[in-house]
Amino acid sequence: MLATSEFAMHRSNYHSKVSLEVITMVHVILFDDADFGGAHKHVFRAEPNLNRRVPLEGADSTSFNDRVSSIVVLEGQWEFFEDWGYQGKLGKTLGPGVYPWVEDANALGPGSNDKISSLRPGQRLSEVDLGTAAAEAGAKSEV
Repeated sequence: MLATSEFAMHRSNYHSKVSLEVITMVHVILFDDADFGGAHKHVFRAEPNLNRRVPLEGADSTSFNDRVSSIVVLEGQWEFFEDWGYQGKLGKTLGPGVYPWVEDANALGPGSNDKISSLRPGQRLSEVDLGTAAAEAGAKSEV
C-alpha cells in the first residue's frame, strides 16, 4: 500500500469536478548481486532509463542498466521493464518486501536477472469527478 504524505485538492471550475493530487512516497533499492550484495541504488521516482550517464534531478549517477539481481521495495508498488522508456514489462508489479533473487516466482520470475532497464511506481489516483461519483452513490442508495 502506498504511504500518502500529502493530500491536495484543487477546484478546477464551477462544476463539481475536483482534481485530487496524491503525493506519495515511493522507495526501492536495486542491488547488483543476489542476496542484496554488491553495489546498490536507491530510487525514489520513475527511472525511464537506468543507463543514463547524467542522472535525473534527485537521482544518483550510478548506471544500473541490466545489472539488477535483487530488490528491496520499501514503499509503493513498482513496475520493472526490460527496455528503456517502460517497454517490455518484466513479471508482476512488486509491493513492499525483500526479493533476494529477481528470478524467484514471488519476484519478477525466470529470465529477469540483469534485464531491468527502466522502472516506475504503479499507477495512482490523479483525478476524480466528484459529480459523477456522487450521482453513482445516490443512484445506488435509491435502489
